[in-house]
Amino acid sequence: MYKIDKIIEKIQKYKYISFDIFDTLIKRSVEKPSDIFSAVNIEYEKIYGCKIDNFEEIRKSAEIRAKNLFNKVEPNIDDIYNSIELDRKKYIIEDLKKIELNLEYKFCQLNKDFYPIYDYCVKKGKIIVLTSDMYLKKEHIGNILKNAGIDSYLELFVSSELQLRKHDGTIWKYILKKININPNEIIHIGDSKRSDMLLPRFNHIDTIGISKKIEKTQYYNNSINMNSNEKLQYDILQNYINNNIDMDNSIYYRIGYEVLGPILYGYSKWLLNNAYKKNVKKIFFLAREGALLKKAFDQINDRNDIKTKYICVSRKSTRPALIRETNNLNEIYKVLKIKPTTDISKFFKDLNIDYNKYQEELAKIKCYKKTKILEFNEMEKVYNIIKNDIKSEAEEGTKRLLKYLSNNEFETDCIVSDVGWAGSMQKALIRIYREYNISGYYIAQTMENEELDKYAYFDDYEEIRPFVHLFENLFLAQHGTTLGYDQNNYEPIFDKYEYTQKEKNIFLEIQNGGLKFVHDFSNSKILENLNENVAKANVLRLGLKPTLQDVKIFQNIPYIETKKRKMIEMRKLIFYIFDFKKLKEDFYDSGWKIGFLKKLLKFDGINYYELYKYGKKRG
Repeated sequence: MYKIDKIIEKIQKYKYISFDIFDTLIKRSVEKPSDIFSAVNIEYEKIYGCKIDNFEEIRKSAEIRAKNLFNKVEPNIDDIYNSIELDRKKYIIEDLKKIELNLEYKFCQLNKDFYPIYDYCVKKGKIIVLTSDMYLKKEHIGNILKNAGIDSYLELFVSSELQLRKHDGTIWKYILKKININPNEIIHIGDSKRSDMLLPRFNHIDTIGISKKIEKTQYYNNSINMNSNEKLQYDILQNYINNNIDMDNSIYYRIGYEVLGPILYGYSKWLLNNAYKKNVKKIFFLAREGALLKKAFDQINDRNDIKTKYICVSRKSTRPALIRETNNLNEIYKVLKIKPTTDISKFFKDLNIDYNKYQEELAKIKCYKKTKILEFNEMEKVYNIIKNDIKSEAEEGTKRLLKYLSNNEFETDCIVSDVGWAGSMQKALIRIYREYNISGYYIAQTMENEELDKYAYFDDYEEIRPFVHLFENLFLAQHGTTLGYDQNNYEPIFDKYEYTQKEKNIFLEIQNGGLKFVHDFSNSKILENLNENVAKANVLRLGLKPTLQDVKIFQNIPYIETKKRKMIEMRKLIFYIFDFKKLKEDFYDSGWKIGFLKKLLKFDGINYYELYKYGKKRG
């Protein structure tokens, strides 16, 4: 970060303060200035359906040609485009110039880290002048400054207007004469060693040099495969995050902004576009992760005709409607997803039937609470004993479910939205509402239930599988699972929330950071959509290539599968050397298997994702 106090201490004695503009007061959301030329070509293709071959090089060469053609030290943007030689009509050249100017306005923003210096000068009544070597015209730069809130200055000196430059030192004598001061009355601040530090000093002007870029992002992913357009988009995204992330917030909030935010934004835009294409007017976000997805989507939804609802449905709350359709014990087993460990106690609980009511009768056939149902040969007798209760409970549960859904206007063709994976809730709703077309749109999906009309934003679930529990925790809802619905007002009845207040606060911090990114990025209008490779790059960097610091941050965060566990819980390496079986058990139980390997081995040079895949193949 800039040493604000040191800079303020040095400028206190000066009445006149000169600021460089780009990379000092103003930041661009690009990795390098010429990236704007690539973005111009991409934008042109969107409008006209074709690219201009080698436009980036044409645009760079045009700047050099314009200097000779118009005999200027610093040609302006009109000169540059007037010198472009393309086998195209004049209005195309004008359109390209217009696109470039629009992108400059869009990509330029206030340097928030440096703003306190400027603000101090304004409040202390310092006389501010601004100086830039730039092909943009004075009016263009003035609009960029105004848009960023920089409007308290005496003069704006631009090389393309004056034909004097900082880079060769010719502008400084002009500035001193223009504002009628001596060199010792002014100090200049900028990022270029030559233009902003060395040459002003040759003109006896004191200077302060600052860093061109402060690296604040932690999850830049340089290993993901991207094409040139995706790489440009990713660099724009990363520079935007770097320019806007607030380092005063907690590490969890910052991870939310940098890692979760792009996923929420990209998925929401993708979902909106698909809803529009399908002409669907209602999107239902499914509990529990859908609560966060709805908040993000509502921030970017600019279509008044697409309505959203968050509905509290779960496997348990939809179970009665599915059981109502069953005709035998085996069909009930499929609905309940019976496992070898399932006992009579859990069987009765899942059916919402009181075991104690039948305890004596069941004892006569030697059926008890802990009896494993798949090992018990008399389950047909158990079924015949309780089937009337099964039917009545299923009817009552279905009635409450349908009433709840009706109260939430689930009575039309629609989209259901969730994080993923197999679309089991979508399948349940389709079985309940056979007359409706219900499409599922997920962040990622497995290959199960391929008969469903479902789609995924991420095309590869296998990339997420090694850290799926860590991924799910980013979206964790703030209430327990839905058990059913109240018989009077049909509002959802929630199970006890599984996490402590401290754990809940961590998830809230992550999600608040993610939602803040969606708010900021959508308002910036820098990128209309995010390619899925771009949106997931940072989370893949966290999940598949963690640092030891990442492991430390998340190792004690819990996850819940069959029971609540820490994300990474392990013994020392020396223990596993003598007990490889225990190593396999602890690794299997880990909610973040790549993180487990990283903590175990600690080396930076290992590709832990490849190691994970190798171990998976070997079993």
